[in-house]
Amino acid sequence: MDWTTVVMALVALYGAVLSTYTLIQNRKEKQRQVSVKLSNGFLTFGPELSPAMLLVEATNPGDRTVILNAVGLSLPDGKTVAFPNPQGNVRFPYPLEEGNSCMVWTPLKELAQQLSQEGYSGKVKLVGFYRDQLGTIYNSNRFSFNIGGGTE
Repeated sequence: MDWTTVVMALVALYGAVLSTYTLIQNRKEKQRQVSVKLSNGFLTFGPELSPAMLLVEATNPGDRTVILNAVGLSLPDGKTVAFPNPQGNVRFPYPLEEGNSCMVWTPLKELAQQLSQEGYSGKVKLVGFYRDQLGTIYNSNRFSFNIGGGTE
């Protein structure tokens, strides 16, 4: 085998890999991206702290605006907890522009009472989600919530 044939084959392989990478990157840039995080914390009102809250945050790391329509929690058995009138810094539909974030919260105590009334007890794995105008659902990682005593 001639060395020029080997070099040409390597250049062709490099070109194929580079064009595949470029295609994947272009496709990723065109997709809508939302990162969802579920956490607990407190809100501040001047020198006062709120009761403990469950925070559902959405961040848009992409290059396209995503219009969010709904927020909620998914429960382990497939049921969902919706926030029809969410407390937060957002009103739906909400255009989440690239590089920005928004947050919705609910008091942990109220959530624990609601879940307890629905028959849940002990540790429950919650997943926060936001739904966009096109029906795409963006989920957070699982979040362990102890109904008797908050989060762990």
